[in-house]
Amino acid sequence: MEYSSAALDVSGITMDLLYKQGKPLEDVCNEICDFIEENTFPVVASNKPFMVGQNPLFDNGFMQQIMLYTGVWSRFIKLVRGAKDFWGNFQPTQLDTILLSQLTFDNDKSITTWKLEAMAERLGIDLDDAHDADADVTATREIVRVLTARMRSQSAGGTEVGGLSAEKQEKLRDHFKI
Repeated sequence: MEYSSAALDVSGITMDLLYKQGKPLEDVCNEICDFIEENTFPVVASNKPFMVGQNPLFDNGFMQQIMLYTGVWSRFIKLVRGAKDFWGNFQPTQLDTILLSQLTFDNDKSITTWKLEAMAERLGIDLDDAHDADADVTATREIVRVLTARMRSQSAGGTEVGGLSAEKQEKLRDHFKI
């Protein structure tokens, strides 16, 4: 596989670094699958883990390419939640932190970008080294944690309810028109 110079420039990774510290792709893919297996509770198939990320569609192509290239794809698709698309290709289920942020802050006209570093700053989350994989993963995890906790603690009216259920609303009519 070839690495573009533009990608190397953005990441700050050099070919020399890859040769010295890199691992074979097959090892990396198997480590990803091992990690998923070791950290998944034995539950029903509908509760398999799913991909979470900042614009995960961007990363999904890379993930699929390296998993297919190394022959680990069939193992991977058994471990994660997803579905086959129109053409019969498995697509992992993905939760995008950009969409979560937009749902949370859709009425805030002062927001001009949905970048990871901007959302982390907005939510008081430390992101010291943007585009560093570990830092980005940690910030993404914290953004999901903060935003989902916020969703759980508010009802549709914005009042604290302290649980996972909505307040029961009064029925406005007894019947439906046919």
